Amino acid sequence: MKKFVYAAALMGMALTGLTAAPAMAQTTVPFHATFVETHHEPCAVGTSCGTANISGLGHVEDQYVVFNACGPGCHMRTINFDDGSTIVIRESVLGPFESPGKSEGGSGAGNPRSLQITQEIVDGTGVFEGVTGSATGTVHVAANVAIIRTSGSLTYP
Repeated sequence: MKKFVYAAALMGMALTGLTAAPAMAQTTVPFHATFVETHHEPCAVGTSCGTANISGLGHVEDQYVVFNACGPGCHMRTINFDDGSTIVIRESVLGPFESPGKSEGGSGAGNPRSLQITQEIVDGTGVFEGVTGSATGTVHVAANVAIIRTSGSLTYP
């Protein structure tokens, strides 16, 4: 009888391993990001690079955007996290730069300008494998420094 109970228990455990696990639900979380970038060294020509603070994900020391990488007004941003994970974002410009007050058309790098953008997450690696999401935001540029603030959502698979 003990052998029968033992065999039945083993059979039950084996059958349990064959049943499908329940599907994990996707998780969507809001985020806010601030990117601070320069348009000079150490950035490569045609890029802007710097740091980022992303709510829920932390501070990132290495992120960059390649201008017009996917067409005119379409840029590709790569965020490199300390653990080797990445998020790649397609960034689209929604209109021309606007300048406040009498700074419009002025010469010099110090004149402030801003424009609206949309972002779409197109790839992720490491802990961000399969992540999707989107955001909208504003790019503010003055004195060769860009500060980009965006808000949106991330969906984890």
